[in-house]
Amino acid sequence: FEPFTPVSGADLPRADVVSGVLTMTYPELQDAPDILYFPEASENLADWSGDPVTEVNRIDHPDKAGFDEVTVEADLDGAARGFLRVRVIQD
Repeated sequence: FEPFTPVSGADLPRADVVSGVLTMTYPELQDAPDILYFPEASENLADWSGDPVTEVNRIDHPDKAGFDEVTVEADLDGAARGFLRVRVIQD
């Protein structure tokens, strides 16, 4: 992504509930070992953890060359609500 170029909704992470499991799909840059992606889950938007998050699918992004499309799911252990985010850092 270019920092000063607007992105469309299709380029942003998207969340869904599939069979009662919270999932998120997001683009991840290929061949960028200095860019680290950390999908995280929370029940309250204050405490975040990668522990309940599992990668369930990774494919070449169908619309963006040089990117993977990654899908993760979170096991929030029957929580009443849940949230997902992707923390991205440059190492």
